[in-house]
Amino acid sequence: MIPHKSITEIGHMMILVATITHLLPSTEASSYEQDKRLVVALLLCLLDWIMALPLKTLFQPVCTAGSENDKTEKSVLNCIYKVLHGCVYGSQCFSNPKYFPMNLSDLASSDYDPFIHLESLKEPEPLHSPDSERSSKLQPVTEVKSHIQQGLISVAARTVITHLVNHLGHYPMSGGPAMLTSQVCENNDNPYSESPELSPELFENPNLQFFVLNNTTLVSCIQIRAEEDVPGGGLSAGLVSANSNVRIIVRDLSGKYSWDSAILYGPPPLCSLSEPTSFVLSLPRQEKPEDATEPATYVEEVCVKDGNALPVKRFRETVPTWDTIRDEEDALDELLQYIGITSPECLQRTGVSLNVPAPQPICVSEKQENDVINAILKQHTEERDFVEKHFNDLNTKAMEQDEPTPQKPYSPFYYCRLLLSILGMNSWDKRRSFHLLKKNEKLLRELRNLDSRQCRETHKIAVFYVAEGQEDKHSILTNTGGSQAYEDFVAGLGWEVNLTNHCGFMGGLQKNKSTGLTTPYFATSTVEVMFHVSTRMPSDSDDSLTKKIADS
Repeated sequence: MIPHKSITEIGHMMILVATITHLLPSTEASSYEQDKRLVVALLLCLLDWIMALPLKTLFQPVCTAGSENDKTEKSVLNCIYKVLHGCVYGSQCFSNPKYFPMNLSDLASSDYDPFIHLESLKEPEPLHSPDSERSSKLQPVTEVKSHIQQGLISVAARTVITHLVNHLGHYPMSGGPAMLTSQVCENNDNPYSESPELSPELFENPNLQFFVLNNTTLVSCIQIRAEEDVPGGGLSAGLVSANSNVRIIVRDLSGKYSWDSAILYGPPPLCSLSEPTSFVLSLPRQEKPEDATEPATYVEEVCVKDGNALPVKRFRETVPTWDTIRDEEDALDELLQYIGITSPECLQRTGVSLNVPAPQPICVSEKQENDVINAILKQHTEERDFVEKHFNDLNTKAMEQDEPTPQKPYSPFYYCRLLLSILGMNSWDKRRSFHLLKKNEKLLRELRNLDSRQCRETHKIAVFYVAEGQEDKHSILTNTGGSQAYEDFVAGLGWEVNLTNHCGFMGGLQKNKSTGLTTPYFATSTVEVMFHVSTRMPSDSDDSLTKKIADS
């Protein structure tokens, strides 16, 4: 069963969903801007609720009212995405009763029961699944774009959807709550740029190109040097890779994101295994010391076969090695004898070692055998004479073939182009939605403007301590501390951040310690609040007091 607390949270969420659904048709037709702003405020409030709830609660199923046949069961998140989809494409999406996410009558109906077992949870129906009701009505991208509403409500809904896709279940990131998007720019790690910030010299870099995707997303592709001697192998994780990586920087409605990618060829080559073998075999054999004793001796017997006495050596039960074989012995002969003794099932003739030559076939006479030997020797002599005669003929020579060495691409944008091609961005189907941007001052100005924009709502709030009996401004501003109740209150506003390395909203405070060292800060995925606490700011000079008043 669903806990009572989750029921209350789901109930509040569904009230927002039902209210937006109810107001959307009339708001779209209204000419009053305030009506649209009301729906936008509700959408942003819905976003705050979603980000504050755990994913387990958002996946709880809810049941809409209706007849037994029409009653549907969807997750909370599914209903939320449907109403957001309606805000983007228009309220006409709600004309289909099966598509209608939730209305106010559902909440008041006696059939509405949030107490649903988790086992009855159903996954939302994919938009492009074969069984999807809308899959048969899918339209080309160009037609769908024309149906997207261009008003304030549509922009707000798309912003909420993008925010949920990027940050739901992912915020805060490992960089901390102050960091919502990437701080990486095109000039970082760029071998062709020495500027610490975005500058016109970027447009001269041959390893950088700018693209726009779907007229909504700005994509930068830059080829950078691969990391070397990094613990764990770095981006390539120890696998064989190229000498360059590709960095993709994406800017859209929800902020800026950076991804590094490397082409991986496979595990390191195991060519080193053959080197010790060749090294060992090339070692000269050393004379054995006089006092060295043989680990085992040969037992020589005589085996009579076909009237011939054949010596048979019984080798010790260890594999003969290069160091243990005597000069007058043959390595292959000793190995064949060892195999025949230790594995008699390998013998071709019972009782006869593998190193004993096979007898002459019964069907072949001695004359026939000599004729074959003479023919082979004659062929050998003729081939040798031919080689000696035509040794200097170029047609009989072949150059030694070497393994091709890896080629280093001449283009400093090669791996970027390769990645874009693999992702399908260079295909004809994507040409209408993926465009190369011209590098000029206007683009640079827009990049700087985008990076300076805050992706979250920001506030700065001044906090002063007024001690008992203090009435004039100077005495209040010179307070360097407060009561225990005041310190507890300040501690409850947020968490302390170091201003010298804080990467979030500064609210006018400085990193150079002129406005203090630390201050309380609070952030969610949608809002940032910087508190200007007067008792944390310097007050040792008139200039400090002036800054304290100005910043607050």
